[in-house]
Amino acid sequence: MDKKEIKTRRDECNVCIAKLREEEKRLKKELEAEEVTYSIGDRFKTKNYNNKKHILMSVWNDEVIMGQLGNGRAHCCPVKVRNLYAITQEELGQICSCDPVRYWDSQKEVLS
Repeated sequence: MDKKEIKTRRDECNVCIAKLREEEKRLKKELEAEEVTYSIGDRFKTKNYNNKKHILMSVWNDEVIMGQLGNGRAHCCPVKVRNLYAITQEELGQICSCDPVRYWDSQKEVLS
């Protein structure tokens, strides 16, 4: 293989790599759109606590707690999240280990 052939093959590989990176970005965006996230203001019923109603609340510097509706008592210790309006499943698990079920989505303003 001479230098010209090597350069041509390398250029072809670089084109393929660029296409793969673009495809990776596209798929990542699709996955993020499908991921279920939560937001402060979302309301939950907790199975483990006689279906009591709770709300996700921001307390300080991107820290979130689950507070009981009615009396406002904190249901857990504050947990720092990356985005108050896109709380991940993993972060919600750290906030509340009581297997909450969302019944009000504050972003969509709909019952679920």
